[in-house]
Amino acid sequence: MKNKNIETIEQYEATVGTIYKALNDLKDLMATKEFKKALKWDQEENDCDNNLHGEFSCFVQDLAEGWARE
Repeated sequence: MKNKNIETIEQYEATVGTIYKALNDLKDLMATKEFKKALKWDQEENDCDNNLHGEFSCFVQDLAEGWARE
């Protein structure tokens, strides 16, 4: 039987790894020509309905502020 502390540490490391990979995937996506075209289209022709940069910025800011209050 595994020690609960070890299980918790492993779960933490796995979760952080998943988040790190997802953020790197997002960074890679945002660096593509396709994303830049989609961003330009969203800003110019779609009235920022998708708000590709703004939604992500708000998410990060909300997360940081929420965690800072804990």
